[in-house]
Order: sequence, then C-alpha cells, then structure tokens
Amino acid sequence: MKKKTLFLTGIFFISVLFFSCKKDDTAAPTPTPTAAAPGSPMPVIPSNVNGALIAIKTQTKPPVIIPGVPFEMINIGTAVAVFPGTTSGTYIDAGNVAVISNNLTKQTNNLYLFIPTTTNPSGLVYTGSPSWTVGGSAAIPAFNATANAFPSDVNITSATTVNSASNYSLTADIITGADSLIFAVHGPTKSILKTTAATLNSNLFTAAELATVGKGNGYIQISALKYKQITNSGKNYYIINQNVATLSASIQ
Repeated sequence: MKKKTLFLTGIFFISVLFFSCKKDDTAAPTPTPTAAAPGSPMPVIPSNVNGALIAIKTQTKPPVIIPGVPFEMINIGTAVAVFPGTTSGTYIDAGNVAVISNNLTKQTNNLYLFIPTTTNPSGLVYTGSPSWTVGGSAAIPAFNATANAFPSDVNITSATTVNSASNYSLTADIITGADSLIFAVHGPTKSILKTTAATLNSNLFTAAELATVGKGNGYIQISALKYKQITNSGKNYYIINQNVATLSASIQ
C-alpha cells in the first residue's frame, strides 16, 4: 500500500550558552557539531486516509541540571491536523479545527498547528481523551471526534552517551496503552528512526547505523502512539495521541 509520512516540527528547545573571555591571540576552538533539535516523529499514514488529527505530549530535560538536585521533565502540549490533497505534499482546507476547545492555526499551505507561545509556554494541557471539532469545508464535511486515552509517559533509561563504534540499546521503562513506538537517534549528520510494536521497550542501533549519524551533540528519542480510526461521510480519519520523550545525548 502506498504510504505518506508526516513530520511535526513544533517542539522548541531552550539553548543555554556559556562564554569565557579569551586573549586576542588565542585561536577560537573548533565548534562541536550539533544536531538540530528534533520535532515529534509522526507515523506513516496510509494514502486512503483523508486526514489525521494528532494530539502531542512532549517531555524534554531542562536545559540546566544542577548535580544532586532533583529535576522534573519539561512537559509541553501541542497538536497538528492534516488533510492531504490529491497531490503529494499538498493539504486541503477543513475549516476551523480545534482540540479540547483550543483552535489550531491554519498555515498558508492548509496545515493546522497549535504551537506554544511565550505567554503560554506549556501549551495544551491534556487530560483523559482529547476531543476534536472540525468545522468543515467544501471538501471536508464537518465532524467531531474523541480520541482514545494517551499512552503512558515515556521514561528513557538508557545512557545519554552513545559510542558510535559499538551497538547501542535505546531503552525505556515499560510503556502501556500504546499501539506502536518510534525509537530515534538524532546526530549532527543524520537521524535514524525505527518503528516497532508497542510490546517492546528497547531497540538496538548497530555500530554500522550509528557511524552514519555523525559525532557531536545529538538527541535520543522515544515516541509512543495510540490510534483511533473513524469514518465520517464516507471519509476515513486517524485520531492519534502521541507521547514523546527527548533527551540530549553525546555521540562519540
């Protein structure tokens, strides 16, 4: 079956830079290669699906960690809605789209996004099963939908130092309530993503694979996804909940 892949780039990371004074005759150090902050990886959506409504919980580590002081992950709620057109990479206007009574912003290409702002940095607060409303258009009839519950939070337990010359297991505590998982290693040169069954809580990245991602500052990431398929006026839609955890990593 022909499939389309959708990616969301709505996660933002705060970078904290430290500078030290140097003499004029001291050569500047060579910058360490750094991977771009990854967004939430989206699943493959079958081509016979007329739209996908995706509620997303993201968890990231605070930019500054004080040794010996407990910290909590930063939780942010975002959302994306897409209604693919007949031409690859194009999207259809579906009228007003909202999740838990919060309107998504329609982009010029008809992609719908909810992105946190400086006045609302935590974004959406999801509890229970998110509800969606789609206002509709000439091409997309109006409908309402309620998603399934979110998968459990993702707690990555593997080391954040990745030796690219050896095999590396990306592991988390047991995740419940998911239909599938996406494991990812993001390096300065390349990202590797692997989709697995929800029954697995670990995925192996071989040395040969890691050799392609580049050495430097990167990220490790695990995403848990829960699906619900609905039909309205003869059209098929995926209602998806996603829980994704991302940690900074040193790829050596």
